[in-house]
Amino acid sequence: MHTYQKGIVAAAKILPILGLNLFCLTFSLLVAVANLLLRKADVIGLDNRAHRESCRTAPGFRQRTILITEVGTARGLTLARSFYLCGHRVIGVDSHRFSPGRFSRALTSFHRLRLPALHSVTNSAATTPALRRYARSFVELLRDEQVDIWVSCAGDELAFASSRVKELVEARNSRCKCIMIDSDMVSDLLNSIRFFEHASRIGLPVPETHEVMSREQVASHVLDDAQRHWQRDTLGLGPRGFILKPSNTTDVYNPDTINEESYDMRKFLTGKDDLKTHLEKNGRFARKDATEAWVLQQYLRPIVRFRTHAFVIRGRVAVFIASPVSEQSLAMRHYFAESPESDTHAQMLQFTKDFASRSRPGPANEPLTGHLSFEFMVVDERSPAGRLTLYAYSGSPCVRTSVVMMSTPGPQMRAMVAAYLSVLDEPQRGSHRFRVVANNSKLHLPLVTPPPNPYRRYRGGHHVLNLVIRQVWGYFAKERPKPVQDALRKEIAACLGGFRTDKEATFEVWDPVPFLVYHHLQWTCEVVRDIFSRVLASGPSCEQPYVNILTAP
Repeated sequence: MHTYQKGIVAAAKILPILGLNLFCLTFSLLVAVANLLLRKADVIGLDNRAHRESCRTAPGFRQRTILITEVGTARGLTLARSFYLCGHRVIGVDSHRFSPGRFSRALTSFHRLRLPALHSVTNSAATTPALRRYARSFVELLRDEQVDIWVSCAGDELAFASSRVKELVEARNSRCKCIMIDSDMVSDLLNSIRFFEHASRIGLPVPETHEVMSREQVASHVLDDAQRHWQRDTLGLGPRGFILKPSNTTDVYNPDTINEESYDMRKFLTGKDDLKTHLEKNGRFARKDATEAWVLQQYLRPIVRFRTHAFVIRGRVAVFIASPVSEQSLAMRHYFAESPESDTHAQMLQFTKDFASRSRPGPANEPLTGHLSFEFMVVDERSPAGRLTLYAYSGSPCVRTSVVMMSTPGPQMRAMVAAYLSVLDEPQRGSHRFRVVANNSKLHLPLVTPPPNPYRRYRGGHHVLNLVIRQVWGYFAKERPKPVQDALRKEIAACLGGFRTDKEATFEVWDPVPFLVYHHLQWTCEVVRDIFSRVLASGPSCEQPYVNILTAP
């Protein structure tokens, strides 16, 4: 088939989803109009208005100006709304013309700036003309808007560039406080090898990891570990497993396996040639570039996985959220918080505290201030105290979408905003809490966690696509065994029940337009642009799956 025809076929596959989007647009517009009329009649939105007014009229309140980049994402929009509901002035910045955050009532003004992406390995790229131009425009914006705090909500792909911009802003003696970790630590967090080395160096639990350049090194590490493990193996569990993966990925759940249950390493204890032959035959060590490093990592079988979000100020954790992760929650973009009372939550919090307090990157050797996110796996390895073992396998300097769990107005939201504002103040000596004088009243701020029993959050587009395409279509498309049909029926009931009991991550009754813009304008524009790029493509890119357009920001 000709490349042009392949592009048309690939584009045609997405047209039913566009039709579903247009069908749902009718209901979305009805909800928006009803919402507008009810708000005008003061039937809804009164609690949010009262919350903002109570914050603004609090004794000694001082309004601050907060600038949030990537305000079109769910995480950026959540923080923007939180600052607004606590009485502050919010400026939004995004690279997309139809950014959902642009239409939020929480913003005083919106500016479109495109941050040039930089790779964390190429440190010299920080002086490129594109980044210098962006930094100049950004500093002018900070000065013109008289911004007090800049909160970066950039994703992993723009985190290093954001950290460089932060350093350029601070070098120009800007009055603005920047909520972003230094570029040295950003590089350590985003590079898997450097992250594991740093965590091991400061004494934190991570999987055993080696950077390898040849099959000989792979064989040597695996066999040496097997020999050591064999000598201390008193339970008859056998040698540990390892996985092999490119160094530019953090995915440990779709690995090229070297040994698992079906691959007993005992038979390779006699020498290295057998393992080398196995690697050669299976082609698992093929590389496009001879200088490309690979990662050999201990293979762990997780019972459950977690993602965390933390805001750290001067090496101390001020805000902490932990969310369980599963394949279903990732596919449907479900977010719910782990109980702060659980033992696992305590272990993850302690890991984050230790990482933040023991890490002092940069020449100034200053404690961390910014966001810290980790991904953990809990494995069935009991400690002497009988606790399950927890390992961190990924780190990030970015805000995680689980921050949407803090979007309910109330004490937790006010405490989170106060924690951010405390960067404007000096820490109290000898205290493990924060002295917040942002509103001219001295408060001791403890650790902020999500409110008790918060709503489970979901992304509406993913929820509908999963319901219609995976579940309803899967139920009626063809005959299936009764157990499969029963399971699908339960999934459909649970999905429909979620619309009633859970809450959409970007929709608020007092601010509904960003929800409409994301699902029916920005998303549609991205799909149409992708369709044209596939139809007009002259290379094999048109055969790539439509993963990008179904991924929430």
